[in-house]
Amino acid sequence: MIQAIKDFLARNSKAPGVMALAVQYPDKSTGFQKCLSEIPDEALENAWRCVTETIPVLKLNQFPTARFRWIYGRAVVHCECRKDGSCLGVFASKENEEINHLELDRLVAEFQSLA
Repeated sequence: MIQAIKDFLARNSKAPGVMALAVQYPDKSTGFQKCLSEIPDEALENAWRCVTETIPVLKLNQFPTARFRWIYGRAVVHCECRKDGSCLGVFASKENEEINHLELDRLVAEFQSLA
């Protein structure tokens, strides 16, 4: 499964409107695919850690966590969690709403279908 997700991240590194992709695996390890080189690694890792540390708190308080958005600085992180515990983060620019909803739906559907 981890290799399928890594392949998914690499395959979608040029998705229109996507600044970066991140994933948290069921074992809580993470993976990243930067789509824009100007994003500092530390900023991406910090933003994703903030999101993933919030998921258990949301669940504990009975908020839905299958799909949610996190607004962080100049970016929006669209999150999709699978039943196996994997979670995808799609980082897009907040300023221009650059990611197209059809593209976001395609990414999410492909992530959900990975076996």
